[in-house]
Amino acid sequence: MAIASLRHLWAKPHPEPSVASSKVSDRFAARTVQFLQNANGSRTLVLGLNWRAILISGGAVTALDRARAAGATHYCMVGAQTLAYGRVVSDKHQAIPEQVYPAALLASRLTSSEGFFALTVSPTEVWVAVVRSGRPHGFDELLTDTTGNLAVLVRDWLVGIREQYNTSWVYTDVALDLPDVKTQPCSWTRLMNAPVMAKDVLVVLPHSSWLARLQIPTSVMRLALGMTALWLANSAWEFWRTHLKAEAELALAAEQRQSDEPTMRWQHIFNGLGASRVHPDSETLAPVRQSLGKLPTHWENWKLKAAQCKEISVQKGQQTWNCSASYVPHEGMGVATNQQLNAAVPEGFKAKFVSLKLAALEWSLVCDAPPLNVAKLPTRQHHVLETSSLLQRYEAAITSAPELVFSPIKIAPPQTTHGTSIALPTTLQLPSEAPLSLRGPLRSIDAILARGLSAQWRAISLTYVDAKALSSGLRDSVLETQLEGVLYAKD
Repeated sequence: MAIASLRHLWAKPHPEPSVASSKVSDRFAARTVQFLQNANGSRTLVLGLNWRAILISGGAVTALDRARAAGATHYCMVGAQTLAYGRVVSDKHQAIPEQVYPAALLASRLTSSEGFFALTVSPTEVWVAVVRSGRPHGFDELLTDTTGNLAVLVRDWLVGIREQYNTSWVYTDVALDLPDVKTQPCSWTRLMNAPVMAKDVLVVLPHSSWLARLQIPTSVMRLALGMTALWLANSAWEFWRTHLKAEAELALAAEQRQSDEPTMRWQHIFNGLGASRVHPDSETLAPVRQSLGKLPTHWENWKLKAAQCKEISVQKGQQTWNCSASYVPHEGMGVATNQQLNAAVPEGFKAKFVSLKLAALEWSLVCDAPPLNVAKLPTRQHHVLETSSLLQRYEAAITSAPELVFSPIKIAPPQTTHGTSIALPTTLQLPSEAPLSLRGPLRSIDAILARGLSAQWRAISLTYVDAKALSSGLRDSVLETQLEGVLYAKD
């Protein structure tokens, strides 16, 4: 079943009618919510909230007043436009965890437009929710069919909420087998592992302050003495300031608890790791290799001696390279002077004169480079079988290739608000890396890259070798190449 990894579900004490059968006057009433918890108890989701757009004057204060009027006990604010609320039945035998997240809110982050969600809770129950413009809409609820025909149950629900549902995606783990429904696979596990923010948590609805509702009759105000009015105003101000200070302290404590949530804090670390590295690919080196191919082998009777390109930085999905090529003069007459060389610099290069016998061409590149995505990395076993086999096939045609030795990437763990390290959650995996350095003829290195050797490439160099010193072996070439990079694995 779709919820085989979930431990238990807090049931409602009394069944409630579905949204379709509710009276119009009951649309704004708070509904008794239910809770769904994953196997290790690290996250709890709430089902059955009433989602309402805030299109009223007074903002969040007035919105919370309406939630109280609807009989809610808990709520969650989504930005400044959406309020979700529901009623939690007190149970002395079952405590509610502090970090409870609305399932519909996490589901809404899977689509930026319109979508319908239907996930299996039991053999006879399915949870459904509607997302519009990237936000939950209306009710999310549990539907029940005692026969267990969940496909028909979901189809009837879709027809009831929108006749033209075939134009929107349905995210589900129910096998609908209907040609007029566009489905995307979805599961409770996906929601349980979705990144969350501090404001996503379901919190207790605060009681309305009597001071906010206090209205002094005009006749009493006229009879009150000036000093009495001043004393009352001062007392009210002190009371209100104390009240605001207590609420601020509670909010800060809740935010600190949320900020120390291990999965969220480590996910931020992983996101930062991805931004500073390049996802392994054979194509990210292509622009650098093409720029090396544009180098003249003879530049006004100066011959190419060596060339190299090195990665300088990785920022915001772009990889910056600095490159240079050194030239030495041919023996004999007719060798160009520095002035003549400077006048004949190829387009896209800049001349640099090191000495009387050494000149250089320099250039730089900024290439698109996708950030490292830990979830999409191959496994170590993949490298043992695929990458190693590729290097073995070309072993006779290259000068050197290393043994692949992986070790975990060194990452400083996040710190709690009290300064202690947060352990890596068991649901996350720390990626590993292995240095890779290949040396051999340019033709062999090009052939290996063409067959998909993927890494974060960090350097490539070319060196011309005197043809007189070469034999006719596979490893001999007038153009020797050194390629350096890093392989990544997710376990």
